[in-house]
Amino acid sequence: ETWCDDMKDTKGSSLKGKQPKRFSFAERHTSEKSKDQVELSYDELKAIEKTRRELLRKVEDPSWKIVSLNYHGTVLSIIVTEKLIWFTLIIYVVMRIWSRHNTPDEVLGIIAGASHNITAVNTFISFFLVFFVVGNNQRFEVQYDLCMAAKGSIMDMASLAKAYLPRGRGLRMIRYMNASYTAGFVGLSEAYTLSNYFIKINKDFLLLNEAELSRIEDCDINLGGSAYREIVQWVQKEVVKAQRNGEIDPYLANQMRELILNFQGSMSKLYNFKDQPIIFFYIHLLSFVSVLYLPLFALYISYHVDHKHDDTFEIPSMTADVVAGLVVILQSIFVIGLRILGQKLSDPFGTDFEDLSVMFYVTFTYTQSGRIMAAEPPMIDDDDYALEEIIVRERKSIGFPWDTNDIQSDSESVDTVVRKNADGIKNPAGTHAFGH
Repeated sequence: ETWCDDMKDTKGSSLKGKQPKRFSFAERHTSEKSKDQVELSYDELKAIEKTRRELLRKVEDPSWKIVSLNYHGTVLSIIVTEKLIWFTLIIYVVMRIWSRHNTPDEVLGIIAGASHNITAVNTFISFFLVFFVVGNNQRFEVQYDLCMAAKGSIMDMASLAKAYLPRGRGLRMIRYMNASYTAGFVGLSEAYTLSNYFIKINKDFLLLNEAELSRIEDCDINLGGSAYREIVQWVQKEVVKAQRNGEIDPYLANQMRELILNFQGSMSKLYNFKDQPIIFFYIHLLSFVSVLYLPLFALYISYHVDHKHDDTFEIPSMTADVVAGLVVILQSIFVIGLRILGQKLSDPFGTDFEDLSVMFYVTFTYTQSGRIMAAEPPMIDDDDYALEEIIVRERKSIGFPWDTNDIQSDSESVDTVVRKNADGIKNPAGTHAFGH
């Protein structure tokens, strides 16, 4: 089906636009994708997002609950899928079985050599792993802050648009900014595409009409940040029109331009992080060292299970073999887990449960900015603000020196204050709104 069919509303009528129907960029390039690149559906993305949000709320659970009742987004998935852990464990098991028989002197020499030098490697790899994770965690936090900064710019623009712009122009500007925010995440990750993400969200939120969406399609939304920058310029043009028509003064126009540029700057910095990830040499170094270190560590543990500190040999119990095997697994999880955690933190836009909640950010920003644009104060005919004097009298005291100037005597009723200060105040709820 064409993307125009996706743009139909619940009544079955499509949005009107001047552009003819045509197939989307994503559909025209589907055949060019490699077979191992499987595009997730919109429902699958929402399911991942739901699990991701649930995991964020579990960080304060007790330890027993965190360890025993969770699998997704935990180290358990690493144990199941990481081949190096199982390879290391197999080496340990083989050496323990071999050690209970006649182990060749050459093998004993290898084990002894590894055991006497493994301590220096322990210190080296622990330092680099922790440094790697800390650095990537900082990248993760900065990118989260940029997402929130872009969201904040939209909220601030909605506040100004609601207060100062004609309703129609304000709604259009906020619609464009939400569309730009949504489109910006498409170019950041292969998980979010025009067909499985932007079209579906656009169908619910109507961020772009058919003609506007056609223009964004031509900007190759799947391939980078050109699409969201295109929409940003649409917002800039609306500010120019509003100033030219006398709807806002130059000072307010500059404020709006500053918010627009702040938004664009936040999104552009996200693309800077995508363009320059963690240096591959660093990741290769950690991976290469891990592949060499963990088998040596398995040999080290295997040697020390049946050798005392004075190198005398003693056949251990099966319990000692099992406990030593658990130590091998624990060390493997520590080394591999930290490396994978660092890699996950380095790129927070994707389908991992540890990634940022892109769909939540988009939905939240759309909803809250829309509520700002729909905000209306209750209608009260109180131009001289006499009602405020009533509130000052009836509220809790703020202190003796400050309450003595304008407070009426206790014998004077609220109705008397109303008659004195506001003849004909329209207050449908009466003073009962304040508990009287």
